[in-house]
Amino acid sequence: MSTGVGLLLSYSRYILTNLGEQTLVFPDAFVREVLLIDRASILSLPFYNPAVLGVVHKHGTVIPLLLLRQALGEPKVLVPETLTVIHVTNLAQEIEGVGLIVDKLVGSVTSEQYEQMIAQKLESSALTSLESDRSRESTPDSDYIQIESLISQIPSQVWQPQRWHIPATAS
Repeated sequence: MSTGVGLLLSYSRYILTNLGEQTLVFPDAFVREVLLIDRASILSLPFYNPAVLGVVHKHGTVIPLLLLRQALGEPKVLVPETLTVIHVTNLAQEIEGVGLIVDKLVGSVTSEQYEQMIAQKLESSALTSLESDRSRESTPDSDYIQIESLISQIPSQVWQPQRWHIPATAS
């Protein structure tokens, strides 16, 4: 999941969030707003994939909320009382208008700062590769994951209602 230098220059700022041990990178043009949502204000959707936590009404809009960890295959996820939500814009076409639940907001950086962070990661990775063969398995910027690469990993069936199956009883 590497990022190309061309992508770095096309946005002016990047929003950094944590999802587990990884840092997700959202170009500023992909972020409509960052929300803190109280879990009690969420209307659940019981017949949808568990990754779809529910919907919330904000500013006259209904926003579907997606537990990003669970959508990407992590099993059971504990949901805190207050959720950090990245409400994405229409540029994230497959997930337009969705609220992505992340662990926490780290901050924002300019494209130049982000480019420097990647360069530092490359340098430290190069030094580590001289010391150990195991670092060859990971990409130099594996700790910084562009949201564009994660969007394609979200299964499309996550948005499909699930059927309620009643097991047949033996007569």
